[in-house]
Amino acid sequence: MLKWPNDVVLDADAVDGSPGPRKLAGILAESDGQDAVVIGIGVNVSQPAERLPAPAATSMAIEGADVPRQDLLVDILTTLYSAVGDLRREGGSMAMDAYRELCLSIGREVEVRLPTGETVSGRAVGVGDDGHLHIRTAEKSVSVAAGDVIHATI
Repeated sequence: MLKWPNDVVLDADAVDGSPGPRKLAGILAESDGQDAVVIGIGVNVSQPAERLPAPAATSMAIEGADVPRQDLLVDILTTLYSAVGDLRREGGSMAMDAYRELCLSIGREVEVRLPTGETVSGRAVGVGDDGHLHIRTAEKSVSVAAGDVIHATI
């Protein structure tokens, strides 16, 4: 599943028993404001639990997946190439539909820590075509462009 905005996660408790989801991978993209984008992708492939950066992380090895790195790289690049093609042809509509379908944050109670230090709490109700997370708070609807999402646990 995907945790807004850029984490690939497993929707399960962490290795230490703390509530999930567990982060497996992440992606960041930075535009130069014109026609270039730099993309960074990190995947926890073979790390054992004691070498992960946080209890809420996992790796493919911990989850029992034994995928050669070159095969994983080919799969990632092939999917990325397809998404870029969709962006050029359709403005990214197919990629956004797929993102929404896999977005674990939608429909959940969330707390979003904004870059300003403020916090927005409520139910994540959707992701707009611009990638913003839409949150329904007790008072109003809020559109968030960036922040760290924490899924509420009960």
